[in-house]
Amino acid sequence: MSHVSDTSKEVILSIRDLKVKFYTEEGEVTVISDVNLDLFKGETVALIGESGSGKSILGHTIIRLLPKNANVSGHIIYKGIDLLKIDSSLLRNIRGREIAWIPQMVGSSLNPTVKIGVQIGEVLIDHYNYRNQRAWSSAIDLLKLFEVEPAEEVAKGYPHQLSGGMKQRVLIASAIAARPNLLIADEPTKGLDTIKKTLIVNIFKKIKDLKPDLSILLITHDLKFARELADRVIVMYCGKVIEINDKNSFFELPLHPYSKLLLKSLPSKGLYPIPGKPANVANPPSGCRFHPRCPYASDICEKSSPPLIKLDLNRCVACWLYKR
Repeated sequence: MSHVSDTSKEVILSIRDLKVKFYTEEGEVTVISDVNLDLFKGETVALIGESGSGKSILGHTIIRLLPKNANVSGHIIYKGIDLLKIDSSLLRNIRGREIAWIPQMVGSSLNPTVKIGVQIGEVLIDHYNYRNQRAWSSAIDLLKLFEVEPAEEVAKGYPHQLSGGMKQRVLIASAIAARPNLLIADEPTKGLDTIKKTLIVNIFKKIKDLKPDLSILLITHDLKFARELADRVIVMYCGKVIEINDKNSFFELPLHPYSKLLLKSLPSKGLYPIPGKPANVANPPSGCRFHPRCPYASDICEKSSPPLIKLDLNRCVACWLYKR
């Protein structure tokens, strides 16, 4: 079995046999390989892994925001619709209204020439035909909810007048304005200090209170943030999903050797660095891609890539230790 699928829960997004390649001057590079997973209605999933693991590319692939040199195969099914097969006009109706995206690059994601209130309200005008004044009022309400004060003055201002933390909250407000069914947040705590990270955690909790059936995919390297908010954890390494686990099990008894070392590298666990260098997705190792850094590696790990093995209803792992 290649993925976790709990039949008691409603699947909102189903990814099957997903592969993403980039065509470059140096040749073809496969950045995501054979990803299979389900996201359930109302759950929050943390997608974690080191830089270069492919987690942000997976988020971009879901909403089809990849560069032109990308080639994507497989299926991404949302409400019975394969997002990889629909035309751009239908995709525009879904993106922003039903599936929202919070980008990683805060500084360049807001239009410097458009007022904050207009930028938050434009999704309501585009997708719900709100009149300008109603959209403006909704924008102010969201700024107040997310503690961007004084909301009326901020709405009249421009991005350059805001701090990084305030810009992040404006982006979240823009994403959530249309009350989407699925929210994908790419590194929402990146570059923020501890106090601002706590504020972002509280904002995501408010979002869930506002819309309990909202599904959230948190793409993050911030394990503390993941522990605060996630119901499940998905671990990626060098373009592959190597562990799917419920949050409590992951942080108490992680399955994959990489996951165990990742948790040991936290300051609270002693700050032990993971040995070796992250695998290069352009030239990955043979077999299990983690084997050059793994303390448990054996001959089979070097020769053959382990499948994602289903251990029970909530846990999967790609490691030959579990096949033995």
